[in-house]
Amino acid sequence: MTPHSLAGAAFVVSIIAVLISAFSAVRNSQNNRAQTTLVVYREFLEGPQITPARQRFYGPCFPGQFPMRNRPFLEWNTDDRDAASRLCRHYDFVGYLIREGLVLDDYVSRTWYLDIVTIYENDGMRGYLADIRGNHYQSLFSNFNWLYYHVRELRDHPDIEATRLS
Repeated sequence: MTPHSLAGAAFVVSIIAVLISAFSAVRNSQNNRAQTTLVVYREFLEGPQITPARQRFYGPCFPGQFPMRNRPFLEWNTDDRDAASRLCRHYDFVGYLIREGLVLDDYVSRTWYLDIVTIYENDGMRGYLADIRGNHYQSLFSNFNWLYYHVRELRDHPDIEATRLS
């Protein structure tokens, strides 16, 4: 196995562990269900499994380096591509969870709209998605694609307000 595939496998295992503990916590605490659910969603969306990739995309960076979002895809190095893969897998999984009714799309849309849209619409990320889909599978990260259009549609609803950009 390559280091990239090991990192991907570890990422998936960490997501599954978070979700299992989340669903267990929700089941064991009926009185605090809403509060527990929001804590779990936040932990999943902001947790340590995704933070390094988001920091690489947005910054901060070391002196002389620019965040991925400010560089064209062709200038991305292996670490940048790994971070892009992690972000895409993360939001692809979030999209899947919403489609299956396991995550409240209202919460994701209210708190993560700008993050999802900023990452998806970024020129470098679009280059990465075109490259990875063109070289492998056209349907790769299809739930991330769906999530992007879904939150855009929800954002047009007057009750939805974006509250976060980081």
